[in-house]
Formats: sequence, structure tokens, C-alpha cells
Amino acid sequence: MAGSEEDRKNEMPKWRIHVHSYVITTDATWGHQHKVLGISCQACKRGPSHVHKLNGRTDYDTANNEGHWHSYDILTDIAFQMPDGSHVHYFSGVTGTNAGHSHNFIGSTELVAANIFDGFGSQFGGNYNYNQGQNYGYGRQSEYSDDEDE
Repeated sequence: MAGSEEDRKNEMPKWRIHVHSYVITTDATWGHQHKVLGISCQACKRGPSHVHKLNGRTDYDTANNEGHWHSYDILTDIAFQMPDGSHVHYFSGVTGTNAGHSHNFIGSTELVAANIFDGFGSQFGGNYNYNQGQNYGYGRQSEYSDDEDE
């Protein structure tokens, strides 16, 4: 028998219970740019660190009375620890094609406080160091199609 939602939350690794916000602007293509903003998905373990999925749609561009948006679906890089103990994730990607073009983007998530992990270091054999291990790719592009936009 499945447990309650509270039981499932208690079973989730504590390092996973956090998200990041992000707000960036794409490169200029065909004389316009888009905003890329949102809240990441929950953390997903990668080696000794973790990544987040970022997906959604850009803002709606109305330049030249031909409104459109672009979809995106990427994974961030692993966590990068800041001097104060908080962390960010760097990411880059390419939007889906719409209206005959796409946009490149690059940025970082907002900070997550260091104390999000207080008391949970034992799951990683002691104090968790975000910068240990292999870099799993700078903003790896997910396999995602934007076909519904055209």
C-alpha cells in the first residue's frame, strides 16, 4: 500500500528538496531577444553533486506584429559553491526553432542558501563539497523537439 504524501516527502533525499529561480535574456536574432525565466525542477543527483532541469517557454515577442515564443528544455551544470556556502548552477542552451529561427542563451541560476543542507551531510559521507568530481557538461541540451511551435 502506498504511503501518504508526507511519507513520500520524508523518503526523498533532503539534498533534493530545493529549486532555483532564473532570469536571463537570449541573444539577439532577427532584431529581437526573449526573456527566459522560471523556477527549476527539483535537484537530480549527478556524481557527487546535482543538476536541475530548466524547461518552459520564453516570453512572447510581438515585434513586427508577428508574435511568437520559443520552447527550451536543458539541464544545468553541476552545483558551483560560492564563498558564503550557497550555490548556483551555470547553464547554456538553444531554444527550439519557431518563426524560422532560434536563440542561444547562457546564464546562471539564483543562489540557494547554504543552510539548505544543514544536517544532511551524512548522506554524502560528511560535508558536501559541490565542486568534487567530474563536470558533467555545461548546460547539457536535453533531447527535446519544438515541433509544436512551427
